[in-house]
Amino acid sequence: MNRLALSAPLLALLAAATGCGKKDQPGGPASIDGTYTLVGGETDLVRLTEDDLKKLPDADRRVVIADNTITAGAGKAQTTSTFQLHPSKNPAEIDLTEKKPDGTTDKYTGIYKLDGDTLTICLVRVVADQKETARPTEFRADLRTTLTRYRRQ
Repeated sequence: MNRLALSAPLLALLAAATGCGKKDQPGGPASIDGTYTLVGGETDLVRLTEDDLKKLPDADRRVVIADNTITAGAGKAQTTSTFQLHPSKNPAEIDLTEKKPDGTTDKYTGIYKLDGDTLTICLVRVVADQKETARPTEFRADLRTTLTRYRRQ
């Protein structure tokens, strides 16, 4: 669950199948700005359903996306990430940099889709000593990817 919790803010950032083929611009047609609730997440080892997540405080499941910034969680566990969307790609792509409470950063690359009020993000952490980290090509969790789903409030 710790691995999923760190990725939740990042994953909440993107997801715009409806943004495919549209211009890459903040606040434009492919915008994912809004307030979301984490409703599902999985890694290769853990799968959390909406019922599982309802046991967490609402503040811990809330994600706010605005102006290419994602804020997730609350209090000392709050994280802030910046991101770039590439909705003209198929599937739509996201690049995310997460600033952790201790001041360190993690970088992620992934894909996203927005289906109605549901944002789905699939991310992989970029490993510094690797020349290139392969971006996910499908929405599924495995050994290296985290899949999260958010519902717009």
